[in-house]
Parts: sequence; structure tokens; C-alpha cells
Amino acid sequence: MASLDDIVARIKGVFKATPIVVTDNNYSALQIDAAANLKVVLASALAGEDPANDVLKVESQYTYLYISTGTTTPVKAGPGFLRRIIIGGGTAGTIILYNHATGVGPIILSFDSTNAFAQYDFDCMFSAGLTIITSAATKLTVIFR
Repeated sequence: MASLDDIVARIKGVFKATPIVVTDNNYSALQIDAAANLKVVLASALAGEDPANDVLKVESQYTYLYISTGTTTPVKAGPGFLRRIIIGGGTAGTIILYNHATGVGPIILSFDSTNAFAQYDFDCMFSAGLTIITSAATKLTVIFR
């Protein structure tokens, strides 16, 4: 069996200051840089890549649900992520957030809202679903995924 030194000696690369162009039915030696490191190039852009600014962008993708009445609202069934709740007015009342699809499970938070504009950031996961119970006609938008 060959040793690692034998294998390394048989795999050779070529250093070219100017990249070469390979045409159909031709081949090329492995390209190395000036420090003898193998050159590896990703030939296509990654999802979210912004080559003009040399960054990989990551966007948070959320959806929303508007609630404006005193009711039980199943927001999402199954696991998810609660980003924020925005209160936009309406009638002051109690808002209860449940980690359950029907509003009978563990409470994430129960709080009394005012009718003034307010934003509550949660950045928390829920495992069984998200249901919101509003006791009054508070106008709120739930941002989640």
C-alpha cells in the first residue's frame, strides 16, 4: 500500500499566474496558488449571495395576521417562531398567547394592553402551535413564521 507521501508526490498541480481556459475535449492540470494550495472555485452563486457587495445575505421570512376583535384566534398549528406583536389601537384589554393550536395549552404570556401604539418583541419558538385570545377589540398584528 502506498504511503501518504507517495500519493502526494503523484498528485501534482500547476501554478499559473493567469487562469487558463479549457475548451471541449481538452483537459487541464490541477491549479495551485503561489503557496501550493489547491485552487477551488465555486462556479455558481449561492442562494442569497450578493457578489456585487461581496456578502451573503440572510433574510428573515415572516408572515402576519391581523386581529381586531375580542376572540380566540388560532394563529398557527404546529411548531413556529413568534417574532413580534404590534398593537395599533382599538379597545384596551387582555391578550393571552398560548403554545397550543387551540388555546388550552401552556401560556407563553398574558398581558394587559392599552389602546396606544406599542410593539412587543418576543423572538421565541413555540412547539405545539400559537393561539391568541383577546378579551377586547384590540387592533393587533402578529408577526410569526
